[in-house]
Amino acid sequence: MLMRDILGREFSIQFRRSTPLRILMGSVCKRLGLEQSQAFFTHNGTQLNGDETPEAIGLVDQDIIVVDGKALQEEKAAQDKRERKAALAAQAKTEREAEEAEMMAKKEKKR
Repeated sequence: MLMRDILGREFSIQFRRSTPLRILMGSVCKRLGLEQSQAFFTHNGTQLNGDETPEAIGLVDQDIIVVDGKALQEEKAAQDKRERKAALAAQAKTEREAEEAEMMAKKEKKR
C-alpha cells in the first residue's frame, strides 16, 4: 500500500490484507514520529478504523492511504509560511532588479 502524508511525502509499505489496520497505523506513526492518538488515516476521503482490515474494506495494492494529524498540520503550516516568505522575497528581488535595469537604461539614454 502507498502511504502519503499531507506534506506530500509518500512511501510504500508491505502489509498483510488480513491484519488490522491499527498495526499499520502504529507502524506508520512510528516511522513519521507521530503520536498515534493524534493521527488519522483516510482512504478516498473516508476515515479508516483501526479495527478494520484492508481485506474487509476492499483496499488493494497501490491504494493510497493519507496520513494526517495535528503535528503534520503544524508542519504543513510552517512549510507554507516558509514558501510564502520565499516567494515574496523572490518577487521583491525581481522588482528591485527591474527598477535597477530601468534606472540604468535612463542613464544610458541621457548620454
